[in-house]
Amino acid sequence: MSGITDPLNLLLLQIVISLEKPTLTAVWRELRKDAEREVREFDKEEIIIDISKDDLAWEESFDTRHNIERESIKNRLTQVRKAKHKLSS
Repeated sequence: MSGITDPLNLLLLQIVISLEKPTLTAVWRELRKDAEREVREFDKEEIIIDISKDDLAWEESFDTRHNIERESIKNRLTQVRKAKHKLSS
């Protein structure tokens, strides 16, 4: 998938593809909504452990936990949007 193999970036790509305007605010909103669902629409692997107003905790594997701030998602979204563009061309 265009060099995106990181589980969080793959999740972000699914959300970006689904949104008409994938802004940081819109993507974060979808991440929070999805994490609250009993059956997750995007996060099928359930990598999101916890999400608050400004922080996201996610698991890459059983013993590899990561934390990322909402503002840091911007950099990942740039990568994801480029991958999406490559997929659609």
